[in-house]
Formats: sequence, C-alpha cells, structure tokens
Amino acid sequence: MKIGFPIRLKLFLLLSLLTIAVLATVLIAINTISSKTIREEVISDFSNLQEVFKIQQDSKYKRLIESAILVAENSSLKTNVELKDESNVYFNVLEFSNFAETDLIIVTDDIGNTLGWFRRQDLHGTNLSSLEYVSEALEGYYPEYNPEWPSIWAFENELYQVVSVPILNVEDIVIGTLTFGAKFTDTEAEELKLNTEIDISLFLEQDLIATSDSSFRSEHFWPFLLSYPELVDSVTSNLVLSSTLQTDVNDTEMLLAVSPLGTGENAFFIATVPVAMEFSSLQLLQENVLIIALVAFLIIILLSIFLGNLFTSPIKNLSEAMAEVSEGKFDVTVQSKTKDEIGFMANRFNEMTVGLKERFALQNYVGTHTLEMINKTSDGRLELGGSRQELAILFTDIRGSTAKIEKTDPEDFIQNLNKTLTSQADAVTAYGGSIDKFVGDSIIALFSGEDALKCAIKASLTMQKDFYKDETLSSFFKGLGIGVNFGSMVLGNMGASERMDYTVIGPEVNLCARLCSAAESGQILLPKMKIEEHGLTREFNFKDVEPKSLKGFTNPIETVEVLYE
Repeated sequence: MKIGFPIRLKLFLLLSLLTIAVLATVLIAINTISSKTIREEVISDFSNLQEVFKIQQDSKYKRLIESAILVAENSSLKTNVELKDESNVYFNVLEFSNFAETDLIIVTDDIGNTLGWFRRQDLHGTNLSSLEYVSEALEGYYPEYNPEWPSIWAFENELYQVVSVPILNVEDIVIGTLTFGAKFTDTEAEELKLNTEIDISLFLEQDLIATSDSSFRSEHFWPFLLSYPELVDSVTSNLVLSSTLQTDVNDTEMLLAVSPLGTGENAFFIATVPVAMEFSSLQLLQENVLIIALVAFLIIILLSIFLGNLFTSPIKNLSEAMAEVSEGKFDVTVQSKTKDEIGFMANRFNEMTVGLKERFALQNYVGTHTLEMINKTSDGRLELGGSRQELAILFTDIRGSTAKIEKTDPEDFIQNLNKTLTSQADAVTAYGGSIDKFVGDSIIALFSGEDALKCAIKASLTMQKDFYKDETLSSFFKGLGIGVNFGSMVLGNMGASERMDYTVIGPEVNLCARLCSAAESGQILLPKMKIEEHGLTREFNFKDVEPKSLKGFTNPIETVEVLYE
C-alpha cells in the first residue's frame, strides 16, 4: 500500500507548530504568573496530604479493629470478664500487649466499669459507658469498618485513635467490651511529611501534641488559632479541609491549612509551608524560559525523526502481539520505552492481557454456579437480585481448629487446613456440587437437580470417610461436623453494586448452618422430614437423635444422623 504523507513529516510539522505556539504562549504568560498559581498548587498538595493522612489512619484503624476482634474471642479473657476477675483480666491485658500493635488496651464489664487498663491499674473501676464507642459496643455493635473519619479520644492530654468491640459469651450475650487505641505521636507527623517541604503539627484544642518540626511550640500557633477560631471549629465539626491561609508562624510567613484528625474530640492538624520556599522557583523559571525556548526549537528536527521511528516500531509490535492474544496466548507483553499515547496503548494492552489471564485464573475462586450465572448474562452486566430455587445445601466445620491454631505452627496449621478443605471440595465436585464459599475452616456447598439431596449426603459421607482414613488429619483435628438440608431458598446476587456475592439465603440455609453447629465430630445431621420426602431410607442408614432446639427456630427440629462405617 502506498504511504501518502509520511509520519516523520507529520510529526515535524506538528511539533514545530506546537512548539512555536507553546513557546509564544509561555513568553506571553510568564510575566503574568502570580501567587495564585502557586497557591493552587499548595491547595492541591494540602488536599493530597489530607487524603494520604486518611489512608494512613484508615489502615491503622482497620488493624485496630481486626486485632480487637481477634483478641475479644480469647476464651481466657471471656471467662475472666464474665467472672469480673480484675487481676486475671489485667494479666490477659499484659499478655495481649506483647503482640497487639496498640498503645491503649481497656477491658470493661457489661455495664462499662473498667476491669483492666494497660499500665493504669489505678483506673480500674472507672465507668466508660459514657463514651459513644464503648456504649455502642455494650449494645453489641461492632465499629464501622470503613468510616469517613475514625473515632479519637483525648485522655490526660494524649490523643488516641480508638475502636471498641463487644466481648460475647458462648450464648452471644455481651459480657463486656475491649478497647484498643493507637496514640498520635511525632511519628505520625513525620510519616505524613515524608520528603515534602510541608510540616505537620497535630493539635488537641490549642495544645501541640506532635509535630514534624521539633522547633515548633504551641505558642507559635496561638496568634493564628485566636484569630481564626471559627475556621478551626468549622474544620472539626464539618470534618473538611480548610481553605489555604497566609499567616505568620514562629516569625516566618507561612501558607497553611487545617484538617480534622477524626470524630469525638476537638483535634486537628495544621499543614505549613514557608511562602519564600514556594515562590523561589518562579524567578528561576523566568530567567530560564528563553534559553529553554531556543534549545527546544533546535532539537525539534531531531526529535521528530526520532519519534517517527519510535511510533512506527511499537505499533508494529502491538499488532503482532494482538494476533498472539487472539490465539489464546496471554503471556505475551509489549515493550515500550515511550510514555506518550503509543506507550500508554502498550501499557493498557499489557494490562488487558494480565486482566484476561487473571479472569481465567479467578475461575478457581468462584463456584461453578457463579460461573454459569455469569455466562448466562448476555450483556455482561451483573445486577442485584435473585430467584427462589429448590436446592440441597451442605455445611461443614472442622472441630477443634480454633484451639489448634493457638498451639500450632502457622505453616503446619495452614498445610493441614488446606489438605482437608481440598479433600472436602473434591468430594463436592465428584457428586456434581458447587462450592458456594470457604468461610475460615468451613465449606458451604450447593447441589441442584433431581438427586440433589442424595448427592449432598454422598459427598458428606465421602468427606467423613476420607477424613478418618487420613491419619495425619484425623490426629491433627478433632473431626468434622456436617449439616445437610434441602428446600426452597433464594439464589442470586447479593451485596452492593460494586461488590456482590452470588449465594443463597433463606430459612433452609439457616437450618443447615445450625445443624452443622449442632453436629458432633464425625456426625452428619439433617432434618428427619427430608427422609420421607425424598425416599432416602432405601439408600442410606439413619439413626434418630434427640430433637434439636436451634437458634432462630421456635420448635425443636426432629433430626437424624446419617450412619456410615
């Protein structure tokens, strides 16, 4: 094919005109550049800084929640809290302080009286129920995992980011609360500053509690705080970043902004940067712009030739790579040294191949019923909602795993856990089932079709037999408890539009889960009424067990155990 207008010539003309236009604009505009431009950059920097701070604090907040929830499940702590044994509760607190990444540990009883306070035994007996997060924990609520701003608490002129979780007994009744807190220190200010010229100073009311500049003192900021009390109040009450102001701090003209630290206290941080530092580059820019203009125009010819080759080569490579991907080869990548549109296209192509590879790999992480649903969606759009279907469901639970993990090397525990979960998953697949999800040491599986319940029972029997045949697993864990049920349940997309789960809900699902919890090691339980409905006695052996009084069900459930050798 004949090429009409060469790319090199196009680039030369385009770059020449663009360079002339840009340089002319720069020469005209350079003398009108003012502090407004600098201020806008500073505002952007301050805004980005606030976002970085929120990300840092959000990460710390989530770690506090996860640690608190994990510690609140400690059986020794639960026993001591229920007994209101202050000495042993404090001993638990000291133990937790050795591994929990927290500066504050407080345990209360069911009315908010302190049973254990890390390094503050003198405060035992203090009632903390007036604190909102403690009060909510006493009511059985867990802290929100993704709040706009985390809770903070000031105590004895120290500021903490705090979370409180309920401590529940075996009957899921609140017997106390556990509060973890991370103290705001100079480290937070220094981490936020990093390599920028912006200094960070954290305040509680008008007191400086942490700063990235050791020369700063509280009184250096008092003139500003006294001059703009409404601004500070607006920041802490509305939880928004303030406008950028220019004022004197410690005899230095500064640009500054105020940002909240969290909810619950009148606390905030002030970001400051010297005005002279921000405007120093403006004069240098004015001096160098003419030199840059001349040099830029001289190299435009060489640049257009170089870019001509640079554009055509990656386009050819990209075309060849596309052909390989069309043949199902997802490991292909396109190398590009440019950062222009062609380089962007190459990078997006590489991202696309990685995405395709990941999507194929992700099939291992979702149930076959989920993949079938996605394949049936012609336009590829997944929406919330579901339909009622007749399905068999199976719940399993590994007995003794919680106690085992506390006394076993993590690598050994995970190895044995994965081994038994793999064996259970293979049994589900062998009888035409689909893994709905793995939940810790448990499996939830679904079976459909005319023999759904029979297949679920056969899979359960295979799981139990395989478990006890494996001497390593049967000696490592106490056993498996399995619940099986069949009935009408809702299957569909549930959750939020951004993150959904294709799963089942309904009373029959809840009953199966309760039967699994009630099953002893080695037992397979199902409702007795399902035997007659599905004619199961000809194929399986059953034994009546004592009717089960299950949570969420008014009447005891007549239950049978599936027998096996």
